Amino acid sequence: MLCETYDLPIIESGRPAPSHVRVEGDRVIRRISGAFEGENIRLDGVVIGEVTRSEPEIVCKDGRIVGLHGIEIKQHGLEKFKNRKLDIFTARVKTGNIRRTKQNPKIKRVKPSAMNKIAIIDHCAESTFELVKDAGLVVTVGDDTTTIAADILTRLGIPVIGIIDGDIDGVLDNTVVPEDSVIICVKPGFDDIVGKGVSAKLFGNKQQKVWGKDELLTRILALAEKYIVEVTYY
Repeated sequence: MLCETYDLPIIESGRPAPSHVRVEGDRVIRRISGAFEGENIRLDGVVIGEVTRSEPEIVCKDGRIVGLHGIEIKQHGLEKFKNRKLDIFTARVKTGNIRRTKQNPKIKRVKPSAMNKIAIIDHCAESTFELVKDAGLVVTVGDDTTTIAADILTRLGIPVIGIIDGDIDGVLDNTVVPEDSVIICVKPGFDDIVGKGVSAKLFGNKQQKVWGKDELLTRILALAEKYIVEVTYY
């Protein structure tokens, strides 16, 4: 090591904090610049609240969120990080609307070889392109996840089976839903429960699996049956 070769003392070890992150004792605090009051704030694609002042902050300890400053908390979103360690240095933090201009999507067709490859996206909508892996159908869990993923997947000609509960945060305007999609609206707070059941029982907690669309839809509707409010076919 250079310190040994040149007999130099080590003043500080570990990863240096970027300018928007500071360490106070056992807390790591990330400041979000460029945020405006009233905007949604998304952490790794999950809406965790609404900005109430400029330069809001996320406070973490041991990889867990322990505080939000300048943010009105959306508890349903924050719960997604309850059992998940977070690297606040590299976490993707975004605010405001994802798209501000109206688009006319160019639609592709799904390759016949991909028709039975089905992926599931659970509250990670902004990673849609990385997660679909040439799928012919995608199951989406959560209102904003379904809105964003469906809008993206329209351009690929890939339909979705969306599981929502009507708790949408409006992170994307002028959206479209792919043809042949099915949106299943369940009772408030139950989209996560149904989603976890689908992931565990129908996908074996894997990102992708081979299914026939009709069979999968039947199985999902059966799992969600006692929570269903409305089913919409596109």
